Amino acid sequence: MSGKKILAIGFVLVLLVAIPLTVYLVQQQQKTKTGAVAATTLTLTPPSSTVTAGTNVTLAVNLDPGTNQVSFVKFTITYDPGKLKRTGDGLKVTTWTGASGTTVPQVLQDPTYDDTNGKMSMTISVQGSPQDVISSKKQIASITFDTTQLTGETTVSIDKATSQVLSINSSDQFNENV
Repeated sequence: MSGKKILAIGFVLVLLVAIPLTVYLVQQQQKTKTGAVAATTLTLTPPSSTVTAGTNVTLAVNLDPGTNQVSFVKFTITYDPGKLKRTGDGLKVTTWTGASGTTVPQVLQDPTYDDTNGKMSMTISVQGSPQDVISSKKQIASITFDTTQLTGETTVSIDKATSQVLSINSSDQFNENV
């Protein structure tokens, strides 16, 4: 066999492999994932000392947006209603002056309480002021409990399944929970 025939056969074999491979790769859907970094956290800050039964204790609801620009927060707090009772104003929003000079956040849903099951929730937003987004750690609310019926230990937590935090970063998708 001459060198030209070997070269021609090799070229045909390369084409037989390359063409189907190229067609397969071109038909594959290219998906670019963009979106918010799931680095935003909602936390409750407990008191710095042990709580004595019969006293009131205030917990701060804190938001750390991480690298996101948070514009909307809906959160639910769960607690043991047999050990804790909400007092005073209940769930109270903590306001601050935004970059636009207005007071933020705005309360979209007033606090709702389910004292039987130990749940409370609230929804806040910067509304139409994107310059007022939450881009640094902030206390966004507080709740005060009466501990008269407290025995032993109890847990107060933020229900992640029913809470929602939305960011308006340009790379985020609409209604993306961060």
